[in-house]
Amino acid sequence: MINNKPERIIIWAKTLGRCAYCGKWIPSNGNWVAEHMHPRIQGGKDEYDNLIMSCNSCNNKKGGYTVNQFKIRLIKRYKKEILHAIAGTESCKYLLNSLMTLEECKSFAKEIFSVFDKHINTDSLKFYFEKDNEEVIDEENMD
Repeated sequence: MINNKPERIIIWAKTLGRCAYCGKWIPSNGNWVAEHMHPRIQGGKDEYDNLIMSCNSCNNKKGGYTVNQFKIRLIKRYKKEILHAIAGTESCKYLLNSLMTLEECKSFAKEIFSVFDKHINTDSLKFYFEKDNEEVIDEENMD
């Protein structure tokens, strides 16, 4: 575990003080962790190339997953939320009650998810550390 100040500052500087996953800015002496991209539970090491800055929230959500496994979990969660949002809309309830059979509704959902899968995948879902971050840090969001 990285506990000494110089090593933590180096890890913090990798993403210019932003969480590697959500991009939230945190001061170097703020509440953040040196996160293992390849988790120790899966054989990851406490080495500079495997450590990146993470806010506590993202670190807790990622848990013992690799970066790619974490993306897959997020995509599954997004799909579930979309399905719940569609099922909860008045238009969907109307279609189910009057125009569409259950099989037609299932087919409609499959079409939606095929479009989702085509555009939202582990390659298209980018965490902050995977993007080209040439932007200037916005000082207004540094609270």
